[in-house]
Amino acid sequence: MGVKKVIFVKANWCPHCRASEQYVKEIANNLRAELLVLDIDNKEQEKIADEVVKKYGDWSPDYLIPQIFLEFQNGEVKHIITGDPRGVQYTIERWKNFLSSEYYKALLSSS
Repeated sequence: MGVKKVIFVKANWCPHCRASEQYVKEIANNLRAELLVLDIDNKEQEKIADEVVKKYGDWSPDYLIPQIFLEFQNGEVKHIITGDPRGVQYTIERWKNFLSSEYYKALLSSS
C-alpha cells in the first residue's frame, strides 16, 4: 500500500511552511508520490485545504499551518505533521522526528 500523494497545507507568509518545504519535497520524492500544495491564501485551494484539515487534521476555525498529510493508493489519508506554535525550531524538530521514525522507514521500504 504505497503513498499516492503528499498534501501540504501552507501559506507563503508562514515561516513554519517555508522551513517545511524542503522536507515535504524530500518525502514526496523519496516516496515517489505526487505533491499537492494547498495555499490557504488562494480561495479555491483554501476550500480544499479546509476540507482536508477538518476531516483528517488538527482542525479549528483558525487552524495551525503547515499541516501535511499522506494519501495512500487505497484512499486512506493520514495526518503526519502540524507546525508547532512554540517556534520554527520545534516544527523542524517534528520533521526530524518523523524522518527518523520507524513509520517513515517502513513507508520508504514499501515504496
